[in-house]
Amino acid sequence: MKFFSILCCSLLIALQIQAQTKQQTVYSMNNILPPPIFQSPLNDEIEVSPASPILVRYQKELLDCNTTCPFLFIVTGSESGIHNGVAYFSDDSLTMGFKPSLPFTLNEKVTVKFIIPKGEIASTCQFSFRTSHLSETSAMQALQTLSEHEQAEHEHYLQASAATLPMGKDTILHTPAVVVIDTVTTHEDENIFFSPTSSTLSHFSFLGITSDTGTKLLYFKDIPEGTGNFRMQPDGTLTFFRQYSSPSGGVFSGRIDHLDKNLNLIDTFQCKDGATADLHDFQLLPDGHALMVSYDPRYVNMRDTLLASGNPQLVALASTADTNELVYGAIIQELDQNKNLVFQWKSWDHFRIVDAAVDIHFKPANVNDTIIDYMHINAAVIDPKDGNIIASFRHQDEITKINRSTGATIWRWGGKNNQFTFTGPASSDTTAFSHQHDPLRIANGHITLFDNGNLRLKDTTINGKDTIVNHPYSRALEYDLDEVNHKATVVWKNENFPYAAAAGNVQRLANGNTLIGLGITVQPSAIEVTPTGEKVFQMSIQKGAFSYRTYRFPFTPPSGVKTHSNSLSAPSFQLYPNPATSLVSISALSTSSEPTEISLYNLLGREVRRLTVSKNAMVSNKIELNLDGLTSGTYFCRINSHGSTSNLPLIIERK
Repeated sequence: MKFFSILCCSLLIALQIQAQTKQQTVYSMNNILPPPIFQSPLNDEIEVSPASPILVRYQKELLDCNTTCPFLFIVTGSESGIHNGVAYFSDDSLTMGFKPSLPFTLNEKVTVKFIIPKGEIASTCQFSFRTSHLSETSAMQALQTLSEHEQAEHEHYLQASAATLPMGKDTILHTPAVVVIDTVTTHEDENIFFSPTSSTLSHFSFLGITSDTGTKLLYFKDIPEGTGNFRMQPDGTLTFFRQYSSPSGGVFSGRIDHLDKNLNLIDTFQCKDGATADLHDFQLLPDGHALMVSYDPRYVNMRDTLLASGNPQLVALASTADTNELVYGAIIQELDQNKNLVFQWKSWDHFRIVDAAVDIHFKPANVNDTIIDYMHINAAVIDPKDGNIIASFRHQDEITKINRSTGATIWRWGGKNNQFTFTGPASSDTTAFSHQHDPLRIANGHITLFDNGNLRLKDTTINGKDTIVNHPYSRALEYDLDEVNHKATVVWKNENFPYAAAAGNVQRLANGNTLIGLGITVQPSAIEVTPTGEKVFQMSIQKGAFSYRTYRFPFTPPSGVKTHSNSLSAPSFQLYPNPATSLVSISALSTSSEPTEISLYNLLGREVRRLTVSKNAMVSNKIELNLDGLTSGTYFCRINSHGSTSNLPLIIERK
């Protein structure tokens, strides 16, 4: 594989040299290939990341080879010229890719000529795309803005939850959070995985595994910069999302950490194409591939978008809409076992902004509300039935099935483009879901999901006595989905829990019970019910905190792992000056007898500086870090010392 990539690069460079010196190539280029069954970027696509790899995929029959075929890319930017790079053949033996050595120029046209040489004849395919107006720094700042918007929304929902729900009695204290376990029936073969976070009262974020009885945390790991979606993968290893920024957001920029069965870090995963890993979902596949989601900010002329909608109400808004509005799309990526991009799907190519749910505005509501999040992807999983992708888009009220080979839409379920009829017989419930999370194909072939229900109202009884008129309500649902006749039949549901405005998940357990993670609703934060609806387990997290998803897995942590936080004994650090120009001093308010490791990351999560200071090497408890060569912007300084990690924001300002 490595030799083949080097060979492709050598041939590519040879062709580039010929193009640059206007020498005639050795191939006849008259044989035109048909369009590939999948390519990324698409022909004439706009706003493509300047770091974008290029993918084409053909049917194996057309390639006419047993394993891999020789192929070439000639990639030319209208401003940046011919690009060198690495060509690769994915481990699926169908997808061919090219990673440019240097990013393209912003807002330039890039032309791609893909060539399969066969003797003296070469078959060719040509397409072009245009790169984004947004630089990497601007894109990351846009994601940070979205994170802060999400954080504010969460805090609003958490405060509302605490105001309307009865407060449970705190029975078990796990520093720094209070966790209440109320178990009716235990089954200790499976433990509870959760990853609570809070920034409303006191900031904390950690990974936790606890038993049904809750007498102690079987595993505890403090992740101060923020975390979520701590879970077991099908092979028994563990993954979680680690934020890059703290404490005011970052759920749209981070990485996935991969732990072995002994809870040791063995790998990390990051998106390609200039995108960054996201909290909402991550799946390891049996062939070693990984499925990831991300967000894609672009500036859009919303005035023209509303005028073209055909909806009189939206057309009426056009005159006051912005011609350069920040809008967030969705990305799904699949990486092969060598972490090469092998599949990419973008919402911009398949969904309309104006098809968002009725509570998603198409122009800013006020000066503090300046973004349009028209998709909000919160799930993307492989359907075990046929290997395609099932994805959930909260702000479209839609679950979509996507062809994993071609990127085409197979069906659309829910929302304004719904292709299904909702039917009973479960309590004659034919109501469509709203702002849903976590669709999953289960063993009997049905699909479960968590229906947050933000746009569905009814008179709701709280705590068995107080009635709120026209209040939204949430449900855990199981559908028998007829994908041929497009019928969605509710065969099981449970709605005997408080309204969860955001987040949440549904997990069907091996014993037939269902674990329901309630997301933003913190008391309770998760329940387990039998098929008949009897509650057999409940847990709660203290006011002001929530766990994005809660799971139950058969797992016993190895002996010797941490069961409590050591943050109180960790040294405290300060950065000065901040903002800084060419040098920043890192002062330790308490010394450490162990080496101190310092890493500086940009908003993309890329390490741009690293410094290791041996024990007793600090002068007057001060470390100096050189910032020469770094551009203005926000960075994060990660300091590992005394078995603990500190994450401090640093602003660099160039004069």
